[in-house]
Amino acid sequence: AVQKLVLVDIIGNPAAWSRVDKINLKNVPALLIKLGGVDKLVKDGIIGSENLWVSGKYTVDHVKSLIVKVASRI
Repeated sequence: AVQKLVLVDIIGNPAAWSRVDKINLKNVPALLIKLGGVDKLVKDGIIGSENLWVSGKYTVDHVKSLIVKVASRI
């Protein structure tokens, strides 16, 4: 999933995103922007809870799931 996002220039450093223990949650807002923003992700049905992402209460598991969902649509 990470490699797909690298190929379309959404993720620049695959090592930072490919393992759950390596994901830095401080980088997630930039990822969300590159994905078109929270509103677009909700509209596209990729994420269901806008509140979770806007409030910053997501976990690395949420982020990993987001990456997999986005990659599956590429």
